[in-house]
Amino acid sequence: MAWLVFAVGVFAYFSAVAQRTSFGVASVEATDRFQTVAAGLSMFSMMQVLVYAALQVPVGVLVDRFGPRVLISVGAACMVVGQLQLAAAESVTAGVIGRIFVGAGDAATFVCVMRLLPAWFSACGFPCCPRWWA
Repeated sequence: MAWLVFAVGVFAYFSAVAQRTSFGVASVEATDRFQTVAAGLSMFSMMQVLVYAALQVPVGVLVDRFGPRVLISVGAACMVVGQLQLAAAESVTAGVIGRIFVGAGDAATFVCVMRLLPAWFSACGFPCCPRWWA
């Protein structure tokens, strides 16, 4: 059961990374759509990373209170809202708001997946334990 939980957590985090990096493949189209230059587009990524970093500690506190299952679900919902906002955005500001939601969801996902490991694996049952690889 622990490996199934770990696999679901890894899938959730893979999804978060995919959403984090998805904007990079559309940068040429985004410059046309938002009628801005590369410096304006960098605002999207910068705000996403800033929110991601700023929410690490608050999400850690929330995961201790509500548990990783709830926060992974909330994080996924935030990322969906963010991607939908970005898809519908007509201005740089509206697009940045979407990326803020993606950053918040990404932060929740990362912290919660890390929280799953000690809850489901023993100290040397961790996939990252040096004895596990031997």
